[in-house]
Amino acid sequence: SFDTSLTLTSYFIAFVASTFAVWLTTRLTLPFPRLILGSVLMGLGISGMHYTGMLSLDVQGYEQRYEPLIVICSVLVAICGSCLAFWLTFKNKYSPKRNIMNAFVAVMLTFSIVAMHYIGMAAVDFVPLNSMDVLLAAQINHNLLLFIVLFVTSLLLMAAFSVAVLE
Repeated sequence: SFDTSLTLTSYFIAFVASTFAVWLTTRLTLPFPRLILGSVLMGLGISGMHYTGMLSLDVQGYEQRYEPLIVICSVLVAICGSCLAFWLTFKNKYSPKRNIMNAFVAVMLTFSIVAMHYIGMAAVDFVPLNSMDVLLAAQINHNLLLFIVLFVTSLLLMAAFSVAVLE
């Protein structure tokens, strides 16, 4: 199950961080300190959303334990991917092939988010607390929940892609 308040907090973190990061990096000029600040904001927003969402996850009979070095690597991947995306977007702002480059940058940023997610998931171990609870939890069918999550995620990705194409 998920803690609703932490899940909503993770969405809020992503919204606020990405809004300010995009605002910072879409000015007429992009000095290096502003590029770094926007990239750190976006990377921390991506990571903050992921790890707050993971914190909201309650797997009955298990406890989450993280490997700190892998967590740091996942945050750095998000920051570096954001930095490259913002820099390429700014450099190709007036390019005749701007639309193609924007699509490439969107795909690249998506891959950095996905990489951050999988690296972050590699950092977590679910340790069983009680073996009897684990057996009961394994018997519960979560296919409908998985379908709903995949369906909503697909809708969001299609909406984001449509907005990117319209831009």
